[in-house]
Amino acid sequence: MATNTSATLSNQYQNYFSKKLLTYAVQALVLDQFGSKTPLPPKSGHKAISMFRWDTPKATDINTLTEGDTSTVGERSIALTKISKTLIQRGQIVKLSDVLNATDLFN
Repeated sequence: MATNTSATLSNQYQNYFSKKLLTYAVQALVLDQFGSKTPLPPKSGHKAISMFRWDTPKATDINTLTEGDTSTVGERSIALTKISKTLIQRGQIVKLSDVLNATDLFN
């Protein structure tokens, strides 16, 4: 007589259903530490926001300086770059039936 195992009786097992939902993995934005979250002022009349950022110096333009030397070696001009972004909404809508709400499967 053959021995019954969990593999031979696999259709007899009921799957365990956990009501705890798994959270989605969220990409970590490392550069957010250098920015600031600021709400758009209400009634500003526009859905766009403009910011400025400094240009990036070139590593080849960095020179050794001597204390007290006022020469123009290593002197450079700086420029601002204007960045404009239009605000948009992002998200999803999930529709739940009345039966699913009534059975309270998910809180």
